[in-house]
Amino acid sequence: CIFFWGQKLYGTLPALLASALAACSPNLLAHAKLATTDLGCAAFMFFATCAFWYATHHLRWKTWLLCGFITGLALLTKYTALLLGPTFILLGLFCVWQKAISFSDLIKGGGLVIIAIVFTIGAGYNFTFDLTIYLNGLQKIYANANASYQFYLLGEVSDQPFWYYYIIAFLIKTPIATLLTISAAAVLLIRNSQDRNKAVFLLTPALLIIIVSCFDQSNLGYRRILPALPFLLLFCAHTLSNTPSHLRKGFIAGLFCIAFLESFQIYPHHLSFFNQAVGGPTRGPYLLDDSNIDWGQDLPGLLNRQQ
Repeated sequence: CIFFWGQKLYGTLPALLASALAACSPNLLAHAKLATTDLGCAAFMFFATCAFWYATHHLRWKTWLLCGFITGLALLTKYTALLLGPTFILLGLFCVWQKAISFSDLIKGGGLVIIAIVFTIGAGYNFTFDLTIYLNGLQKIYANANASYQFYLLGEVSDQPFWYYYIIAFLIKTPIATLLTISAAAVLLIRNSQDRNKAVFLLTPALLIIIVSCFDQSNLGYRRILPALPFLLLFCAHTLSNTPSHLRKGFIAGLFCIAFLESFQIYPHHLSFFNQAVGGPTRGPYLLDDSNIDWGQDLPGLLNRQQ
């Protein structure tokens, strides 16, 4: 999906870069082999936003229904996907402002999306179509939270969550090469406004996810902002858009090689990845804890070694 959407936005070579960065992302690889909802949520939120972009550019009822169906699957995967609501509203209004779509077409399309969402969620609960089940679950997100839980960040323990926790986690658990590529894309975007409309569809959901995480009642680990990662990785494709120079191509190729090596060195323990700017994986326990370090995924291997 990253390649498909990236090819539509930036072309084949930039799409390949974004796909390659995703394929060797230690954070995506880490959660790909765990039986949790985090990667599924990240994937379906990305799929749904891509479908929304496609619907606003083609304005066919089938594309709106497809967007609603995929969004419904995202909402069934994890409650974090509720952020797709404000994301679609912001992106829809942006399209109206850019005169890419009329307000009436947006309302009609939004209605089809909502119908498909309601049907999909209802079908997801054994076809009961009782949305109160979904809403009741929403009220229980923090019901089992430990009131005496202590939060840990950069060697400091606190009774209250750190509002900047996820920003720090992103900076120290994302490969340096990926961070540099995202930064380079941002600089080029500021200097050249030609692709800003495309970047809005990628940066709006990513920034919304990260900003909302600052108000989270719990510091759950990098996985909480994992849905922002595919959008940021595709945004990296901006570095190769608009007929880049050979120097820029060489620079980006070098960054990708570094990203690949960073991911290869931690194999197969991708969950424990920390970039070299903070000392690498061996420094991890001094900086973060819980699902940022280990989530029991190595216990079978430990048992086999003991035997």
